[in-house]
Amino acid sequence: MQATRRDFIRQISVATAAAFAAASAGKASAQAQKNHSRVALKKGTDRRQTVYDAIKPFKADIEKGIQGKKTYIKPNNVWDGTPLCATHPDALRAILDLLREVTDRQIVIAESTASPKGTMFTFEQYGYLSLAKEYNVRFYDLNSSRSSTRWIHDRRLMPVEVEIIEEFLYPDIYWISAAMPKTHNYAIGTLGYKNMLMASPLNVMNTDSRFVRNQYEKLKMHDGGFLQFNWNMFQLAKDVRPDFVVIDGNFGMEGNGPVNGTPVEHNIALAGPDVVAVDRIGLELMGIAYEDVGYLQWCAAAGYGQGDRTLIDVSGDRVTDNIIKYKPHPSYERELEWKSGGTRASAPGSTPGQGQNQIR
Repeated sequence: MQATRRDFIRQISVATAAAFAAASAGKASAQAQKNHSRVALKKGTDRRQTVYDAIKPFKADIEKGIQGKKTYIKPNNVWDGTPLCATHPDALRAILDLLREVTDRQIVIAESTASPKGTMFTFEQYGYLSLAKEYNVRFYDLNSSRSSTRWIHDRRLMPVEVEIIEEFLYPDIYWISAAMPKTHNYAIGTLGYKNMLMASPLNVMNTDSRFVRNQYEKLKMHDGGFLQFNWNMFQLAKDVRPDFVVIDGNFGMEGNGPVNGTPVEHNIALAGPDVVAVDRIGLELMGIAYEDVGYLQWCAAAGYGQGDRTLIDVSGDRVTDNIIKYKPHPSYERELEWKSGGTRASAPGSTPGQGQNQIR
């Protein structure tokens, strides 16, 4: 029996994803960039000082990188109501402290939250607005931006359009991703890269008493399960990438992340210009196998950053002295289905209608 066009596309899509998975498992270093990448790791209980100390070795790089560009800091305000899930204002202070040493231009703190209460609500709730009294900053809701179309896969493994916020595509913006280490219900772990990738789909919404309605752009990223989610982030990574990454690990989140997990007192910070390298070290510090995170494997294989551990130079404190094994998300075993081409429709607690879980 002849295969239908849809079956053919499905087979090609799964085969392509499986091929990437196989290649990335043992050959990522052969495909990724050959240059060494630098990551700074600092340990300390003073969040603001520790984050600043992690960024400081890259002061000259940042000063050069922001020349002629606008500077945007992208915090991780995935949802409202849980301070542990969001970038701490003192981590932003540390970044702004250093930026103030290299520029007097205004800095933009920009986010596109998935919360139906809106980005500006989360800025207020998490204590960001007071930063305007201390620094030359303004706050921007990226969900109010224009968008451009990109292509991802839906649950049938068919091509589908997704609207991407245009600021993430502008070459005249220097993006700093300011995130924290958290376990995740689709991607095993979330750090600096996912903070950018999952912020880029437009998220305009309104609410009624029963459920959330939005433009479904973030929902599209999750549609189909763990393989599609990893693949879709990899698709966006061609165009969406931070220029610098800061991870505040004063406290991380384990278990039911990225919103409802429990705290891990880790007392670390790490930073660097290569998002793949920074995230790879971040996963190591969380006790998460880098090989288990699909989209990051593929990004390294495609040359978007350095995934070869032997080519990542870590300065400051020792990685091996600061590893804490984070309790994984309850869906961890199922999240590994991306390795075998699994296409289950959703993670536990992420069934249709539960918008909070699906748009993280």
